[in-house]
Amino acid sequence: MTASQKRWTYYLTQFLFLSLFLSCSFEFSEDHFVHLEQPESNAIMTVSSLENNMIVSQPITSNYIFNGNDKHRLYTVNIAIDNQGILGSTETNGSFEINPDPLSEGEHEVIIRFQYSSGSKSLADLNELERYEGILRYTIIVDKSSPKPITILGVNVIDGSIYVNWNLTEDNIYQEAFLNVYPPDDYPARRKIELNQEIINSLQFNDTISTDLAMDFSITLKNRYGEIEGERVNLTLEKPNMYGEIIDGSSYKLIWEEHPLYNNFDNYSYNVRPNNTFVTLSNRGGEYIVNDDPTFGQQEYHSLNLQRNDSGLNLHHVSERIHFGKTFDVPWGQTYAFNKERNSIFTVVLDGSSSYNAPRDVMLYELDPENLEVLNSKNLFTIYDSYVDLTINSVTNDLIIDLFDSSFIVDSSSLNIKETIESTDYVSASNFIFTRLRNKFLIIERYNGSDVSIYNTETDQLLYQDTVNYSFFIADDGSALFNQGSIYLLNNQSYEVIKEIERINNVSAHEAIFIPEKQLCVYSNVYGNPVIYNYGQNTSTIVSEITNIYNIKYDVVNEKLTMFQRDYEGYQIDMAYLVNLNGQVEKSLECFENNNGFQYYPLDGKLISNQGIFLDTYFN
Repeated sequence: MTASQKRWTYYLTQFLFLSLFLSCSFEFSEDHFVHLEQPESNAIMTVSSLENNMIVSQPITSNYIFNGNDKHRLYTVNIAIDNQGILGSTETNGSFEINPDPLSEGEHEVIIRFQYSSGSKSLADLNELERYEGILRYTIIVDKSSPKPITILGVNVIDGSIYVNWNLTEDNIYQEAFLNVYPPDDYPARRKIELNQEIINSLQFNDTISTDLAMDFSITLKNRYGEIEGERVNLTLEKPNMYGEIIDGSSYKLIWEEHPLYNNFDNYSYNVRPNNTFVTLSNRGGEYIVNDDPTFGQQEYHSLNLQRNDSGLNLHHVSERIHFGKTFDVPWGQTYAFNKERNSIFTVVLDGSSSYNAPRDVMLYELDPENLEVLNSKNLFTIYDSYVDLTINSVTNDLIIDLFDSSFIVDSSSLNIKETIESTDYVSASNFIFTRLRNKFLIIERYNGSDVSIYNTETDQLLYQDTVNYSFFIADDGSALFNQGSIYLLNNQSYEVIKEIERINNVSAHEAIFIPEKQLCVYSNVYGNPVIYNYGQNTSTIVSEITNIYNIKYDVVNEKLTMFQRDYEGYQIDMAYLVNLNGQVEKSLECFENNNGFQYYPLDGKLISNQGIFLDTYFN
């Protein structure tokens, strides 16, 4: 077909179609129109961990889930903070982070836009040309401030454990919380105990770990932008007492009190002497018998180690230097003496520097015989010497204070000086004498022991004068004396020999005391046995069980002797023996000496040490 033929064929076809259309007639009606309604969306976008006006102080992760309910298809999800995109996704679920670090403090808008299909199933819907868009808006408040401190209201011990209580500040922002446990004196924290939100909200924490007796507690709060520690609150507990009680010369009881934090550990471990064996003791207190020789006057270190059953480690320990006695407040008396009339113990103390020629106050004390508490005291005068002695006048019950060159009679009730007796009234002044007043008799002895003189202070008569052989001893009432290995009795106005003491290894007796009311002289030689000599009956009782006695004292209350045996090898321990007047040794006890000037005085059924301790059990 030629081109001319094709054109005629096209024109003919168009003419026939137009003629046919124009020859037809139509009638329109409303039934020919259809109104198509847009389907409603039932898609749901769920967002977690994000609320309107929520405070954001640290990065948070939020999750979204799109649910099209089998009708809508998700196309896109776009999330922005202040129009700055942080996520674009086509997934129906996912997560996004809101990081406050780059944001300023204050309000910010989080917008979540998501597009999804209309679900109409039209050609446009099917060709993804018909879409819905959802928008979720949230206002967040960025807070970069540090936490507010939590104030501890109290730290208390209840039923042997520690309870810490605090108040809670509203709108406090923190991510971590710790209870700090410090030792005293601002050292680094011993423990940091993490507190979760449940504990913080409970306003109380039971510390079952700490066992120290002095601690500081505080709470530290942390967040992303800072931390703060609240004020420290101190807890100081009484140390449980631990002491020893002598049973006899070869055993004692260790006695300990309940630990205030007994519920924070299980038991004590105690190293038992002398074999270094360990035993388990109750943390609620108790007694334990130790089969070891107790030493009175020596402080021995004892320790109770705290333990938990689930741990082999010792927590810490409660320790004490035990001296097997009770303490009193007037130690280092020059001597201690019992006054039967006053029913009191008296002592005299030199108070001041011990340097040469330093001033020292002569302090006189009256002590309660039960507990040695101070009943009365008086500063008598000041001296510049180092010697003072105290005795009781057994005839008048006055107190006698002896110095190097004078003696003072003191009223035992008022502690006032009644009379002063000067040695210069009887002999010329000298730097080499010391005086002793016994009843009405003044004894003046030269330092080097070359001679001794005795004067009757009522008549000024010289009653006795002789050289001194080793040591000179005289009864407290002046009725008898010991010198040159002989015992003398006062007869009218002179002293007469009644007994010569046998020397042992050519050594005279070096210690002697008199008990005038019993007419006894008790003496000892370092090489022999002590002897109790009754000069009224002229009989002697040898204390055969012991030797090497260097010091003898008498208790006028229980009427027993205490004899001290020196350890010449170690010079550490003296053995004290309690001896009745029949010469029988009733008890023995180690006493610490150590060349430190420790002295022991048996008075009123007690053994008193000038260290400031006394024993009122066993040795009486």
